[in-house]
Amino acid sequence: MHDMTPPTVPAASQVKAGLEGVVATETRLSMVDGQNGVLVIGGYPVEEIAGKVSIEELAMMLWTGHLPSKEEAEGIQKDLAAYRALRPETLEIIKTARNAPPIDALRMACATLSLDVSNPNDISPAGDLALAKRLLARFPTVIAAHSRLRSGLEPIAPRADLSLAANFLYMTFGTEPDPMAAKALETYWVTVSDHGMNASTFTARVIASTRSDMVSAVTGAVGALKGPLHGGAPGPVLDMLVDIKTAAKAEAWLRKEIGEGRRIMGFGHRVYKVRDPRAEVLAKTASEMAGAHMQNTISTTSPAPWRRPRSRSSRSSSPAETSRRTSSSTPRSSCSRSGSSPTSSSPCSPAAARPAGART
Repeated sequence: MHDMTPPTVPAASQVKAGLEGVVATETRLSMVDGQNGVLVIGGYPVEEIAGKVSIEELAMMLWTGHLPSKEEAEGIQKDLAAYRALRPETLEIIKTARNAPPIDALRMACATLSLDVSNPNDISPAGDLALAKRLLARFPTVIAAHSRLRSGLEPIAPRADLSLAANFLYMTFGTEPDPMAAKALETYWVTVSDHGMNASTFTARVIASTRSDMVSAVTGAVGALKGPLHGGAPGPVLDMLVDIKTAAKAEAWLRKEIGEGRRIMGFGHRVYKVRDPRAEVLAKTASEMAGAHMQNTISTTSPAPWRRPRSRSSRSSSPAETSRRTSSSTPRSSCSRSGSSPTSSSPCSPAAARPAGART
């Protein structure tokens, strides 16, 4: 027999388990500083934009690098409103998945959301933007339709005269929502619009890096979001609140769980070592909601019949790509929004950010 040299095996110290702390890329989209409790989105501290800009305006800022002017904001509102309706094929999938968890129904439906696009494999900046608009406009429609079908009701057609958040609540409950309720939902959406190189963002980047299309990348990202160690974490919190039922029962429930050694969900965050900055924003929003009329029941009547949407495959103007996303290290600064876009000389401008690398 020939003498064989044993294969070289890397030392354990050379193998890094997981991607935590790995610098993957640079970006202007967001910066997460867990040690100091700072979240900057597009150059703005989250406390300064949440509750002050719409999710449509925030999306345009992430897509283009600047907050939209009044005319641009009106334009994006119209574009998204035109894309809200779902194709019959998508509705059939949602009906088939009516008894599945909402996140599974969303993943299945997401894969069909480019059926009305003439070239879904167009990964140019303009092609990406067109698909990004469709996905943003249609995700609320998918979830609202699934919610009603799961309750044995017919889906409600979207309205073009409502904001994205208000329209979602309308399609879910069947009545026009209290403006404060719509604002609260919109504020929440803004706070979670971008959060560094998290698992779903990383998944989307891996898929997009193969030169696959945006819908495929986002469908994969939704799959990652489902995981209980990522976006699936709020599910147990909702189960807990349903179990508690009323504020009067909260303390007794909490003491029982602690006494039995169970984990209390919804407290703490693996990235933030101090208070999550989003919690400050949402606590204020919760206080403001005290006087709002909350919709707790779903209307059993459908205000508007669902009509077959017309196919629309036109492309929009070309901003920066949106599916190649990561996290950034933007310095915290003091910002104020007056309705105009931040200038390149502003400390709050995305152009003024100096990303030092994305971290998982």
